[in-house]
Amino acid sequence: MRPLTEFERSVLDFERVLREPTSDKDEAISQTFDVSPRRYYQFLHVIIKKEAALAYDALLVRRLRR
Repeated sequence: MRPLTEFERSVLDFERVLREPTSDKDEAISQTFDVSPRRYYQFLHVIIKKEAALAYDALLVRRLRR
């Protein structure tokens, strides 16, 4: 199993703090990661499919997979 990158961990950490999609979250995504919210969510969906993500924070990843 390939470990998560620093970016992948930071995305999961961000999701742990800011759960609900809002315009404030979209702005925070743009400022924090310098990507559009759409691109961020594309990254997020790839990340949560990884077993290493599940090992990193199982509760969060299971919630996001639902």
